Amino acid sequence: MGYGFFAADLQAMRTAEQGVRDAVKELAEMSGGGGIGDAMGASGHGLVQECMDNAPRIGSGGMLPAMLIGFADKWSWGTRFLVEDGVAAADALAEVRAEYLATDQAAIRALGGVHQARQG
Repeated sequence: MGYGFFAADLQAMRTAEQGVRDAVKELAEMSGGGGIGDAMGASGHGLVQECMDNAPRIGSGGMLPAMLIGFADKWSWGTRFLVEDGVAAADALAEVRAEYLATDQAAIRALGGVHQARQG
């Protein structure tokens, strides 16, 4: 879509949107959320739960399990914000793409009559 000096690549916007959604989904799943809609993944606290669940396998003694849980707890808020902001960014890309498409279609309809009148 574009004319001369101005162009908007709708396919690039669609690809970017899907890439962001895929990254957010993977991040939520890595955080123990199992997907964007899952409460643990959406809250970012799945990583803490995952670390707590796996701490006995890491070892009951030493500082590593406690340090891993502490790390996960600190990053849980960052994960939450990344998931929320990622979903918002993907939604914004979809909205912008839809607006460009609607505007382009409206211009084609409006100018179609002018083009047909000039040909007739």
